[in-house]
Amino acid sequence: AVSLVPLAMPFFMLPKHLGHPHPEFSLGETAIVLCVVVGGARLALIQGRKQHTAEALQHVLGSRGLLAGITLFLVSASFATLFAWDRHLALAACRLVIVEPIAYAILVICLVRDSWSMLRTLAALVASGLCVAAIGLGQYLFNPSSLVGYAVGAGQHAHLVAAVYGSPDNLALLLDRALPVAVVLGLAWHTGVSRSIRGMRHAYYPVFLAISLLAMVLILTGSRGGMITAAAVSLTVVLLWYRRSPLSRPLAYLGLLLVLAGTAAVLWKFHHGLSTVTRTYVWQSALQMLRDHPLWGIGPDNFLAYYFNPVTGIDHVHAQAVSCLPPGVRVAPTHYMLAQAWPEPCLSHPHNVVLDLWLSTGLFGLIGMGISLVAVSHRARALLRVRSSMAQQAVTVSCIAIIVATLAHGLIDNSIFVPDIAVAFWLALALLVGQYAYLRRCSYPPTCYHEGQLDRGK
Repeated sequence: AVSLVPLAMPFFMLPKHLGHPHPEFSLGETAIVLCVVVGGARLALIQGRKQHTAEALQHVLGSRGLLAGITLFLVSASFATLFAWDRHLALAACRLVIVEPIAYAILVICLVRDSWSMLRTLAALVASGLCVAAIGLGQYLFNPSSLVGYAVGAGQHAHLVAAVYGSPDNLALLLDRALPVAVVLGLAWHTGVSRSIRGMRHAYYPVFLAISLLAMVLILTGSRGGMITAAAVSLTVVLLWYRRSPLSRPLAYLGLLLVLAGTAAVLWKFHHGLSTVTRTYVWQSALQMLRDHPLWGIGPDNFLAYYFNPVTGIDHVHAQAVSCLPPGVRVAPTHYMLAQAWPEPCLSHPHNVVLDLWLSTGLFGLIGMGISLVAVSHRARALLRVRSSMAQQAVTVSCIAIIVATLAHGLIDNSIFVPDIAVAFWLALALLVGQYAYLRRCSYPPTCYHEGQLDRGK
């Protein structure tokens, strides 16, 4: 059940409403809570589970840097939530995109402990991308009236696929993580993993079709950041996979040329809207927010309350006022939206991972996340240097791909404060540190590593 949770995460915008005044719970949130309850009950009732879990957490969180980073991030996010202007929004966002994804990561650490179970969890992430991609393709072919329109010029509009999301960019955020992982799984099966699994000798062909579907729908989203990120990260995983091959250097040069050519083509072909200029405006506004709230930021999901200006946010084309705030949400006393940013007044995040972390979780939250990423990168580097099995290598490269895609695309768009990509990010961290601890315990036959060998990269 824990390994299949990623399948439920993309449907957070289709919650189940219960009672009055309409509390709502998404499918992914329900799955995580149920797994936490059942997993906690098993750990409490089954003899020996407590010691088993304690050993797992001790191995995984044995690094003082990682434990200090996660603790600092959580404490700072809690204070930022308490000091937020709209505390109701902040509490809901903190629960959905911070507490529950981290709780899920702890479940993964405790219960998903061998490489094949880890691969199954990553396959579920790819399957979630395939599910929404299939919905998006059906939307494009059979229900074009539901496509999202963007103005690209006078009288011209681009009709883009959004699937179950409100924006094509949200769909692209999931696909540019699922696509590189699908590439890794295809490489693993192609180089021999499928031969050891009965009945899956030809599994490479479905994976190729899955990669094609993900790439096609990603192009239909029109997200330039998503397409460039997916191409660059997919090249990265291919180079990591064949890093010990004599062809690695020619592949690197050829791949770099292809990515540069593809980037130029994407930037030339997909030029809808004024998103590049708008991002510079929203970054300036975010920096002004940090100037006024440098320590604790503004809290999770409070960006729109500070950014939107009911005076500046006017649709000059149709001469009507635009209200972006949901019912019941109060406008903050200070507005940071620039006057020239009026075409897009409804931005709910600063479109930059560093600014988003600082504003949502405070300065110490940003520092804590930085410490955690440094600690995890040390483990990833050690895992890459170890001569491991095919399954272990696939898990390591897939997790690196997810983290790199999160940080790369997060420089110009959302990062880890959306439920589905938050779960994907914390899942990658959990699998990396879990596999590191798994190898150090010498539990995976036939390979056994002496204490300290993994740290020295032998």
